[in-house]
Order: sequence, then C-alpha cells, then structure tokens
Amino acid sequence: RWAWIGAGLSLAGVLVVLTGGDLDRLARLRLVRGDLLMVAATVVWALYSWLLLRRRPDVPVLTLLMLQTAWGVALSTPLAAAEWLGGDFVLRLEPRTAAVVLWVAIGPSLLAYWCWDRGVARAGPLLPSFFANLTPLLAALMSAALLGEPPQAFHAVAFGLIVIGIVVSQRRARG
Repeated sequence: RWAWIGAGLSLAGVLVVLTGGDLDRLARLRLVRGDLLMVAATVVWALYSWLLLRRRPDVPVLTLLMLQTAWGVALSTPLAAAEWLGGDFVLRLEPRTAAVVLWVAIGPSLLAYWCWDRGVARAGPLLPSFFANLTPLLAALMSAALLGEPPQAFHAVAFGLIVIGIVVSQRRARG
C-alpha cells in the first residue's frame, strides 16, 4: 500500500515538472511519436531492472555491460550508416568530439549502468525505480543551468513530491 501511495506522490512530482506547475497544460496535451517511444523505453527499463535480479550470479557485471554495449553497437551501426549515406551524418574529428565520446562511453554508458546494477542488487528494483522519477526534474535543472534559465518554484514543489514519494514508498507496514 505504501509503495502505491509513494508512487502516486512521485508521479505527481513528475507531472508538476512536465506541466511547469500549470495543470491546465494536461488538457492541451498532445502526444507525438516520441512520447510513445519514451513510454516504450520506460517499460523496457522497468523490465531491464527486474531482469537484473534474475541474471545468473556467475556472470560478472562488466561482462553484462560489455554484452549490452555490443548489442547497442550492433543495433545502432545500421542506423548510423543510413545517416551517413543520407548525407545527414557530420563527424568532426577534434579534441572536443573525442572528449564527448569518451564521456558518453564512460559516464552514462558504463558507470551509470554499473551503479544502477549495484543499486538494484542491494535494494531490489522498487527503491531505485522511484529515483528514476528524479530524471525529468534533473533534466529540467540541467537544462536550466546550461541554458541560463533560473529554477522555478514548481521545481521545488516537484522535488518535494518526488522525495516524499520515495520516503513514503519505503515505509513498512506496522505489525
């Protein structure tokens, strides 16, 4: 019961971020193909997190990460080739490009997955899934920092709802 209440509070926080604190935006909401892709990605991520607990214990985490990387390269190579052949692919071989590729290869691609795996292994998939609700808020704050837009009051409300949702979801029933 507490997990459901916490999920509701956290999702309310996500809605606050997505609507900018203006719930009338929900009435004007129009979903596009990218929105549906994000819903599909969320379902796949939940399945991935659940499967982490069911993987064979004799398979090291780094082996799993390398297999995932190989799978990602195999799936993205034809798409990159299509971009290249279509004339939309631009590659500038310069230090800045190398730094970005290195950052993406180490940060989000290896380190983040390793941390997520460790978190799911120690806490189970429920608690880490609530922290995933912080993603829209952190994305909004990062874009504010990168674009020079100051955080708004609704960001604080959203953060509060998400954190309260995480805390409530972890409450154990008494007795």
